[in-house]
Amino acid sequence: SVATQTMERRSSVTRMLAIGGPTSYGGFSELPAAAEEASNVAKSFEPNSDLFTGAEARKTLLSATPLRYTDLHLAVHGQLRDAYQSRLVFADGFLEVKDIWALSLLNSPRVVLSACESGLGRAVTGNDVLSLATGFLAAGAQSVVSTLWRVPDKETATLMSSFYRASQSAPNAAEAVASMQRDAIKAGLPPRVWAAFVVHGR
Repeated sequence: SVATQTMERRSSVTRMLAIGGPTSYGGFSELPAAAEEASNVAKSFEPNSDLFTGAEARKTLLSATPLRYTDLHLAVHGQLRDAYQSRLVFADGFLEVKDIWALSLLNSPRVVLSACESGLGRAVTGNDVLSLATGFLAAGAQSVVSTLWRVPDKETATLMSSFYRASQSAPNAAEAVASMQRDAIKAGLPPRVWAAFVVHGR
């Protein structure tokens, strides 16, 4: 596929891998604004970015060992389920928490999960809580931006543009999210749109 050929050509670390707006899978609808969101994110990192949308927005893109990107942006459906089965939805199937653990993200310190419920988790033995976000931390990410509830497709795309603008000068992901949220307040967006975004890690 075009996606596989592009990945094989990469011999060094590239800055951004943006995946968004996959074709419908498993009964989940398509996300038109998510494809546009991923495209805008990739453009902001050009020429050091790769973009995959629609049928090319595949979970297998994350399987390289190690993954040769410093930033990952995933604009897809997210769903909270049982502890080990919360999942992201790609064009070629589901990526569950247990699958995320097997990824190699040591080159990818920042992951943005622009997906519903990606920061929500289920309690397991002891005080541990498993979520999509903590799965990416376990796989090697240093910071993960995620959400605590379902977020609207179109408005989230606008928020992500604000986040990456802020990231150009913010010292870390938490400061960039805070700046994004202040911009949203100034724009009159309701808290249900912007307050869902949190940062795990540093």
